[in-house]
Amino acid sequence: MEWYRICKIKIMEISTDIQEANLILQGYSGAKFQIVMYSSTLRRIALKLTLTDVQEVVYVVGIGCESINGRFDNKDAKLHITEEVKEGEVTSVIADKSGQFTLTTNSGFTLAKGV
Repeated sequence: MEWYRICKIKIMEISTDIQEANLILQGYSGAKFQIVMYSSTLRRIALKLTLTDVQEVVYVVGIGCESINGRFDNKDAKLHITEEVKEGEVTSVIADKSGQFTLTTNSGFTLAKGV
């Protein structure tokens, strides 16, 4: 008997690939966005995206956060991730297309989707 059917555990889909992450984020265009966690010692910020009547949620964790600008929540978020190369270092920018939120990291991001 398969243990995961007994437990009814659904594993979260995890991605650090920018193209895959942006594809998932497109599906959550117009979602409710919130900052749900911050760690000053690890320099990480967790963002949560939820859609009405959709059980799965998306978490985007910024790693090595350098700067944050904008709202801590939004009811119509359209997040997108870009990468910039400056002086040989890759910087990830997680931003709302409305311009109301920008998070800059120097160690990338992780996206998780699931229940």
